[in-house]
Amino acid sequence: MSYSCKFILVFSFALAFFIPILVLGLSIIIATPLAIAGVLQGEFEGAFIPLLSIGGAMGFWGLSQLLAKTLDDSMNIASPFRMKIYISLGIASLFVPAFYASGVLGSWAAISTLPFLVTLYLVYFNRQYLSCS
Repeated sequence: MSYSCKFILVFSFALAFFIPILVLGLSIIIATPLAIAGVLQGEFEGAFIPLLSIGGAMGFWGLSQLLAKTLDDSMNIASPFRMKIYISLGIASLFVPAFYASGVLGSWAAISTLPFLVTLYLVYFNRQYLSCS
C-alpha cells in the first residue's frame, strides 16, 4: 500500500471516528459515573450507558488494531477470534447513537454511517486475517 493510500486511510479513520470518540470520552467521564450513581439510587433508566461505553472502547481498540494491521502487515495484533468480538461489540455500541442521531439530525444522520463504512472497509481489507481461527 502506498503512502498516499495510507494517509487517506488514516485521515478517513480520524474523520469518521472523531465524533464517536468524543462522545465515548464524554460518556466515560460524565455519563458513566452519573449512571452508576443512578443505579445505586434505584433509577435503572441509564444502566446501559456503562455497557455502551465499555463496548465502544473495546470496539475502538479492535478497530485501531485492525487499522494498524492494514498499515503494517507484519504487525502482531490480537487473535482473529478476539478481533471479531471487539468489532462486534463496537458495532453494537455504535447502533444506539446512530439510531438516536437519525431521529434528531434528520438528513444529517448520514454522517453517522461513516464509522460503519470505515469499519466495513477495514474488515473487508483484512478478511483473510479475520477468517483464520
